[in-house]
Amino acid sequence: MVVDQPGDPIADALSRAGADRLVVAPTRGPVAPLWDAVGPAWQGVLDRVRPRVVLFGADAPSAAELGPRTAARLGARLFVRARAAAQKLEDVI
Repeated sequence: MVVDQPGDPIADALSRAGADRLVVAPTRGPVAPLWDAVGPAWQGVLDRVRPRVVLFGADAPSAAELGPRTAARLGARLFVRARAAAQKLEDVI
């Protein structure tokens, strides 16, 4: 889903940092094998949106499988299990 909710602190901070779109794909539990289930759809999102930054939660079940494939698709660097060094989101962005 594309998030367009004014007042959401994360969406607002990312917007102030220059994000013009925020795509969120929540899951209720692990999907296995993940790439077989969502790979073609995820590639379609990446090809259409062409994001400059893609964030996965450090503990997200999708990070290990989708992170490397996403970086390769975009020709981008991959930071595995990156954590924020600041206390406030505004300090990170």
